[in-house]
Amino acid sequence: MNSTFEHIRTWEDGDGNGYRLELYDTFQRRHGKDILAYEFYYRDVLVFEGSDFGCAPMHAIDSDRTIGALLSFLSLKPGDTDAEYFESYTPEQMAFAEAEGENLSCYVEQLETA
Repeated sequence: MNSTFEHIRTWEDGDGNGYRLELYDTFQRRHGKDILAYEFYYRDVLVFEGSDFGCAPMHAIDSDRTIGALLSFLSLKPGDTDAEYFESYTPEQMAFAEAEGENLSCYVEQLETA
């Protein structure tokens, strides 16, 4: 990840499924939202990364609710939204979405209501 970003949190599923999310502060704001960078790993393999997640202004950037909100996007699978959403996915990302999206989405509600 970009060395100008500050690592602010690591989240792991704790159930042995192998999900890990690394969260970084980019020190940027857009439309009133803090912009965060992230790396999402499945079984120590990088699946998703970006520096474009807009954190809801009512939640701390390192909160469980922020983690849940980001995971809600990373857990999307075909049928959850328009097919165009997946056009930029690599074959590996699409395979992850199809195989693990439902399981990963189970953590979203837990985190967003914590």
